[in-house]
Amino acid sequence: MTNQDEVLKRFSYDETTGDLIWKTHRQRPDLIDTVAGSTHDGRKQIYLNCKKYWAYRLVWLFHHGYIPDMIDHIDGDPTNNRIENLRECTKSENLRNRGKQKNNTSGLKGVYWNKRANKWEARCDGYLGIFETKEEAAKVVQEYRERNHGEFAHH
Repeated sequence: MTNQDEVLKRFSYDETTGDLIWKTHRQRPDLIDTVAGSTHDGRKQIYLNCKKYWAYRLVWLFHHGYIPDMIDHIDGDPTNNRIENLRECTKSENLRNRGKQKNNTSGLKGVYWNKRANKWEARCDGYLGIFETKEEAAKVVQEYRERNHGEFAHH
């Protein structure tokens, strides 16, 4: 595990992009003044002292001096590593802030077609009800999220 002193020594931080920029590099001096890391699964990772780190975790360490167990991208965009877009969270808070799932067919987070009832079903932390329109179901899910998830409500 690296520490803040090491990160401050090795990188500068670009406030506009949220990128870490190499200030020094032991094996590759040609990388100095370039953006650190490579993209993997839509997120940037950086190798530092033979260990892989997600870039957003090093950005947090750069600014706060420690790495929490969980860090959330406020806007839900894992490529936006600006410090203003990162916040410490619990695992359940992090899951609340994710977008709709890839297999979603309604186009609305938390809204599903119930074949048996032939109506739209609302779900968030469990069953919320059956509705005639997907807009009605979406409204119930959104109100539930705002009431129960607070700042981690992601519609």
